Amino acid sequence: MRLPKLNSWQSGTLVFLAAGLLFSLYFKGLMWEPNLHAPTFGGDGLTIHYNLQYHATYGEGVYLESQYYPHQESVFMTDAQALVAVVLAGLRPVFPHIGQYATGISNVLIFWSSPLAALLLFLIFRRLGVRRHPDAAPVRDRDDVAADYPTTGRAVHPWLHLLTSARCLVPTCL
Repeated sequence: MRLPKLNSWQSGTLVFLAAGLLFSLYFKGLMWEPNLHAPTFGGDGLTIHYNLQYHATYGEGVYLESQYYPHQESVFMTDAQALVAVVLAGLRPVFPHIGQYATGISNVLIFWSSPLAALLLFLIFRRLGVRRHPDAAPVRDRDDVAADYPTTGRAVHPWLHLLTSARCLVPTCL
């Protein structure tokens, strides 16, 4: 008996969930508790978080007054994730305490973009018709695979050959 073929939604969901699990293990909790951490990967990372949170809490428009007082500077020149800062400042009348969550919103956008990138790569490869590598072992029937795995009797889903044979996918995602 053959395994059922997964449609695009099912296989895309599985890729996104698998990549989400992989990246959540790699980032050690940053993806699940984004507002509790302000990761600074060297340099002036804390200043970036500070400028984003300050502008989301007190700023208006595209000018930042937090570090150059009494003068102003463009929030786009401060590495404060300006588009996010301007949008959060614009949402402040609707959500008055949105500045408290600026770091968490930034972390969600940054860290969840990795599984989204894996999903987009998968969908692009699928759309382009990328198939198994010619040197890869042939995909066998479930009955043939069950003979190799007598204790479980499980077969590998047919879409996994794309992930195991596309040699550029794993390094690209990491």
